[in-house]
Amino acid sequence: MRPSARFDDCETAIEVLCSGCSCERGWIDVERAWGPMCRAMAAISADEDGSVVLDGEGRPRCPKRMEAEEAKRSAELAKYQRRMKGDWT
Repeated sequence: MRPSARFDDCETAIEVLCSGCSCERGWIDVERAWGPMCRAMAAISADEDGSVVLDGEGRPRCPKRMEAEEAKRSAELAKYQRRMKGDWT
């Protein structure tokens, strides 16, 4: 889905979808920006199709950020399961 399907402008979309993301390099406050804008944020800014997805609760989310969060959860779950089996490595 395009950000414009859920947000009035790209600034609002970026603020909602990118605030707190580890890939955000200050572009929410452009005067403090450092480094290039991440590709997902650039796609949101350009209103590209597929740059916004809905999570399980119907909230708009950045697909790159959702993927990273899911990978982290999966790694934590795998570690927990190993430890429950007695593997503390």
